[in-house]
Amino acid sequence: MGMSLGSLILNSMKDSPLVTIGIPTCKRPRLLARALKSIAEQTYQPLEVCVADNATPGRDNEEVVCSFRASIPGLIYKKHLQDIGQMGNHLYCLEQAKGEFFMWLCDDDALSPLYIEAAVATLFDHPEASFSALTFFDAVRARKIPPRGYMENTGFQRVLAFLVEDLGIGERLWEEGWARRFNWLYGLHRTGPLRKSIKKVLNTYQFWWPNEEWEAGLDDLILMDLLLMGKVAPVTNTEAQYIYFRNTEKYYAGPRGSSFFVNQINKLRYMYYRTNVHWIHVRQIYEQEGFFPSILFAFLSIIHLIQDFFVALYEQIGARLKKYCHS
Repeated sequence: MGMSLGSLILNSMKDSPLVTIGIPTCKRPRLLARALKSIAEQTYQPLEVCVADNATPGRDNEEVVCSFRASIPGLIYKKHLQDIGQMGNHLYCLEQAKGEFFMWLCDDDALSPLYIEAAVATLFDHPEASFSALTFFDAVRARKIPPRGYMENTGFQRVLAFLVEDLGIGERLWEEGWARRFNWLYGLHRTGPLRKSIKKVLNTYQFWWPNEEWEAGLDDLILMDLLLMGKVAPVTNTEAQYIYFRNTEKYYAGPRGSSFFVNQINKLRYMYYRTNVHWIHVRQIYEQEGFFPSILFAFLSIIHLIQDFFVALYEQIGARLKKYCHS
C-alpha cells in the first residue's frame, strides 16, 4: 500500500508538529496505567501528555504518572485539590495544550500504536478538515467499527448526511451511531478550531432548567458546531484504533434506578434532555445556515426524538424480558 501525502510530509519533516493528549482522570490508577502505556507505545513523536487528576485522594495516580516519565518525555501531571467536575477537567486539559493538534483520551481506554501517526497524516492530507475520525474498537465485544467521515462541501450538507444516516431502528444502528459520535469527540482535533468551537458554545447557548446543570449535553453541541465549521476526515488505516473498554467503574455516575417508577422518571428526564439538545441544534443551524435549513432540521429532529422514545421503550422492554426469563 502506498503512503499518503500526509505520511510522506511527516517523514520528510525534521520536526513534526507537537500533539497534545489530555487525560482527565479520577480514582482509577490501574486503568490510567493502561492508557499511559498505550501512549508510550505510539509511533509518533513529539507528544505532550497532560494528566489532569480531579482530586483523587492519596498519591496513587501521581505514582503511576511518575513511572512513565522516562518513556513519555512530555508528560505533565496536575492534581486539582478540589473536584472541578468531569467537563471542567476535560476543559482544563485543552486549556493547557501547547500542541497544534489535540485529543482527549479517557483514563479507562487506550490507543493502538499507529493512532496518532495516522491521524496527523490524515489532517495533513485534508487541511480543510477540523478533525480526523478513526476506527472505534470495542475491546469487550471484540468489534471494530470503521470511521465515518463527512467530507461534503457545506456545513448543512454534512449535518444533513449525519442526521439521515443516524435514522432507523435496530440495535446495531444505534450502537454504531453512538460509537461514531464518541469517536468524533475523542478523535484528533486541530487545537485552534476546537477551542473556538467550545468557547462559542459555552458563551452562546444555555440549557433549560434543570438541564443547565448537566455536563453531558455540551459534547453534542460542540460536535454540531464542528460539523458546521469544517469537514471530518476519516482515517483509512483501520489498524489506527481508539480502544474502548466497557463496564469500567465510573466514579461520577450516580446510582442506577431499579424500581419501575424511578426508571420512568429517568426515561422522561432523558427525553426532556434530548428535546433541549435538539432545540439548541436548530438554533445552531439557523444562525449558521439560515431559516429554511433550520426548518428542515427541526422536522428531522422531531423524527429523531420519536426514534429516541422507541429506543428507550425497546431497552426497557428488553430489560424486563431478561429479568422475567431469569426469574
